[in-house]
Order: sequence, then C-alpha cells, then structure tokens
Amino acid sequence: TLYAEALSTQSCISAARTQVVAIAYIRPTASISGDATINNGNSATLTLTVTGTGPFSGLLNGSIPFSGPSSPITVSVSPNISTIYTISSLSDEHCTASVVDLSGSANIVVKYSISGILKYANATGAARPITNSTVSVKSGAIVVATTTTDGSGNFTLIGVPPGTYTYEVTTTKPWGSSGVTLADYTIVKNFVSLNNPILTGIYLLAADVNSSSTVTLADYTIIKNRVNTSSISGWSGSNWIFSSPTNVIITNNNIGGIVILGIVRGDVNASYTPPL
Repeated sequence: TLYAEALSTQSCISAARTQVVAIAYIRPTASISGDATINNGNSATLTLTVTGTGPFSGLLNGSIPFSGPSSPITVSVSPNISTIYTISSLSDEHCTASVVDLSGSANIVVKYSISGILKYANATGAARPITNSTVSVKSGAIVVATTTTDGSGNFTLIGVPPGTYTYEVTTTKPWGSSGVTLADYTIVKNFVSLNNPILTGIYLLAADVNSSSTVTLADYTIIKNRVNTSSISGWSGSNWIFSSPTNVIITNNNIGGIVILGIVRGDVNASYTPPL
C-alpha cells in the first residue's frame, strides 16, 4: 500500500496520510501473419493478434495505418509488387509498444496477368478468331501459365510471376483445306520465280510446306499436288503456324493487348476462316 504524506518546510511530517492507488500498465504486444499469393489488382487480408487494452492503433511498414477495438485486427492490403509487411508501431489505450513487443511478418507475393487475342492472319476484313485453343507462357521448357481462348479468341493468363517468357500456342482445329487453293500455289510460284509478291513473316512460314526453312520450287509443287490430288507427299510440319511476340517481360504490371496470329500451313493468302 502506498500513502501520501505532507512535509512542511520545517521537515515536520503531517499526522494525516492519504492512501494512493498506483496502477502499472503492461505495454501492448502484437504479432502479424497472413502470407498469401494474389494476382495484381486483388487484395489480401493480414491478421494482427494484439494484447493490451483497446482500442489499438499503429502502422505497418511505417506508413499503413491500422486500428481496432480488440484482437484480432484485420488489415486489407493490395500491393502491386511482392511485399513483406511488418508492424512498425502499436499503441493501446494506455501505452506504446516497444520494438521488442512487435513480431512476425506477412509475405504477400504478387503475380500478374497477360491478356490478348488469338486470331487468323488475314490482313484485311473482319477479325477471324481462333477459339478453343491453348495459349501458354513458358520459361525455358517450363509452362508457367496456360489458358484456353474463348468464343471471341480472347485469352487471359493469370498467376504469372515477374520474368521473361515465350508464348506457345496449340490448337486441335483441322487443317484448312478450303483455304489452301491454287491461288496459294500461284503466289508461292511467283515468289520463288519473280520475288513478287514478297512473302515475309508468318506468310513466308506458311509457304514453307516441307519445313526446309526455305521456300523453293518444291514447296509450290507440294501445294499444287495437295490441292489437286489430296496427296500430302512432301508435306511436313504442323498444320498450324502461330506467330507472336518473341518475348514477354513481366515486371510489376499486368500486360494487355497481346495479338497472336495463326495461319494454316500453305494458306499464304490467308483466305481460310477457321471454325468457331
């Protein structure tokens, strides 16, 4: 028990004493948890387990405020890059916590999305979507994310971490026999013989029907034979060819507007319309 006594300037002690009640408050404590992986634009919930006398308030990472009347306290965060959260400060109704009273961390890993369209390589006319086909991004030989194009050829790959990737596209759609005609044979023949018209990019790849990495008289002969007789002698490689940006680099943003073109081998004038 503590008492208060009056002491005069002559050092005399008063006979009257008053009882004093002293209350010692314990500093508040807090720990944080809530490791999670989110896609950019989404949120994660952190949990703070606190002790002391509410209400509580403080900061995460020096600048993110939190408050609550009691334990636990939840905090919603939406970082656009991977972030580790810790408790910087904490106060309750009576005291302020010391650094030793604050513990834990929450690691929020942020991943990103890539969106675009897969369509046929016709240079004119309305877009011809390539539907129900698989679009993937790869790091080396490892597939990081994969998805299927919708009824309009659109795709969105989610859960892609920062890095540099290549695209891979596959489809089960048939070879476009209605699109490969003698007109394609003539174009290839004139390209080989006269260098007119000039074929480049995905159209040059489509002309290389024997997959020799060059376009020669053999290619237009093979195209002519397949059109006239349905013979596939000499025809090599996949029925479909896809051309897309060589690399996609993810840093700390979602990527949109990617255009991937597809064409059936031999259809150098891109006349084919793939089935939906």
